[in-house]
Amino acid sequence: MMKHLPKQIKKIKQDMNSRGPFDATVFICCAGENDVSNGTPVDSIMESFQESVDAIFSSPIPTSCSKRPNLVFLGPKLEPWMTTNETDARKAYFLLSERLHASIENKSYLAKVSERRVQHDHDHDHGRVHDVKDRQDCRVDGYSVLYVDSLKLFCCRESSEDLSVVGGGAIADDRYFEEDGLHLSDEGYKIWKREVENIISKLIYLRFA
Repeated sequence: MMKHLPKQIKKIKQDMNSRGPFDATVFICCAGENDVSNGTPVDSIMESFQESVDAIFSSPIPTSCSKRPNLVFLGPKLEPWMTTNETDARKAYFLLSERLHASIENKSYLAKVSERRVQHDHDHDHGRVHDVKDRQDCRVDGYSVLYVDSLKLFCCRESSEDLSVVGGGAIADDRYFEEDGLHLSDEGYKIWKREVENIISKLIYLRFA
């Protein structure tokens, strides 16, 4: 849950000092969905998100790190149980995704990430990726925060011509989820893995470019 994330991050930073040195560090975080399911207001979730970001980038930086860390945040995703009738849950996930994305773009020390839509071939993985176009767009004073818009990343594109989240036909694809309709399957995690690896490869390129 997002409310537990700041404490977890602080613990990780403490542990890093005994495991370094590290030339570069990337925090990969995903939180907020369980908070929504438990009825936590989006405003409260965003407060915890800001605390988490502050915990990553605030001093002291672990002595084992030669550079300030990076953050890759995986946004909320539509899940199979969230049918078009589950309007309240869909609206909450949509709002949380929008707020997270806006928060990342509006902070002076956070990087703005360009995004482009990838043509979908339903026989292969699909979704939205973020493409780093130049050094200035991706890094500000050693900080990088990149957001993976996951809201429709695991949806069936043929489910409807209207793939909007609220009032539309965006429906999660069962093959990317376990039988409980909540947790990603191995196929689902392959998509997230691809997204994260794509981002990290660009961070590495920018570091040595």
